[in-house]
This record gives sequence, structure tokens and C-alpha cells, in this order.
Amino acid sequence: MKTSYFLSCWGNQLNLGTAVEVAADRGYDGVEGPPPEEGDLRSRVAENLATRGLPYIGEIVTGGDYVPKPGMTVDEHLEDFERILTGRFEGFSPKFINVLGGSDRWSVEESVSFFARAIELAATQGHSLVFETHRGRSMFNPWVTLEILTALPEMRLNCDFSHWVVVAERLVMDSEPEILGLCAKACGHMHARVGYYQ
Repeated sequence: MKTSYFLSCWGNQLNLGTAVEVAADRGYDGVEGPPPEEGDLRSRVAENLATRGLPYIGEIVTGGDYVPKPGMTVDEHLEDFERILTGRFEGFSPKFINVLGGSDRWSVEESVSFFARAIELAATQGHSLVFETHRGRSMFNPWVTLEILTALPEMRLNCDFSHWVVVAERLVMDSEPEILGLCAKACGHMHARVGYYQ
């Protein structure tokens, strides 16, 4: 396995068009982020990606923003998901799409329903998905994620365990390595960051 390094738009205040330029100049293997909303800009960015031969990882955020609006239902999140999936990726050919979806307010059953339906919708469009372990989302902690993965073993993850450290206030995988083992089997992508103890 070869590790590839993608420049993410998140945390850099970059839009995808700028990220393509920066990634090419700095030697990244590709870029990751949401596709532009505007038609002309979207076409130009897609063309620039193709011209430079940079692989692209897409992003879909449901529920309004990185922390979803409270009270939104599974169906409302799925409507967001489908609208972005069918409306913004034309001309892009993402390797896969990273999804920040679901809500920490939902039951495990609601979350499983959302993820299963999102996977099915993406398959009809020819896209593969990974779902990010993220605060405010369905997989905001390791124990709920374990239940969801047990119900949906075909599900792929974007493992960003920094969120679990914040939520749980400890390194859960030190005391429960079976959770890490299951996540490792489901891992399709990873967000790594340089941080500090807290």
C-alpha cells in the first residue's frame, strides 16, 4: 500500500479552485473538498483537475454545515445528500466522496437507515463513499460507531479519531483495541493531524 497525501480544503480556508493550484505547486498527490456550486466555476475547476492529472476526493456535508442543524430528520439529511450528489459532481470523477452525514441526536437505527440509503443512492450514480467519524455526527463516538459498523459491515470510514478524543476525553482504542480493529477493516480514508495532548 502506498500512502497518498491530499490537500484538504478544510482548515486551510481554500476553495477547491485554489487548492488545485496549491496542491500542484507543493507536490501533493491530490485534493479533497466540496465541488464548487457555480456552474462556470465548477467546469473550470473540473477541467483544471483533469489537465493537471490530480486525483480528487469529493466532500458532501448534510444538515447545513459541519455541525448539523438540530432537529433535522433522516429524510432531510438524505435530501441534502442527494441534491449535492446529483447536482455538483458532474465533470469531476472523484476517487470517492467523503460524507459528513447524520446527527449525534439520532438513534442507532436512524443512523443505520441514513447510511444504508446514502450508500444505495451513491451506487446508482457510480460513486463510492466514506463516512467521517466526526463530532456532531452519527459516528461522534467509538461505541456508537461500533454498533453502526456491526449493522453495516460494508460501510467504509474516513477515520478522524481526533473527534473521538475530544468527545471521550481519552484514547479509547488503548483500552478497547477491538474498536480500532473493526475501524481499520472499514477504513477507506484517514484524516491525520498534528495536535497536542488535550
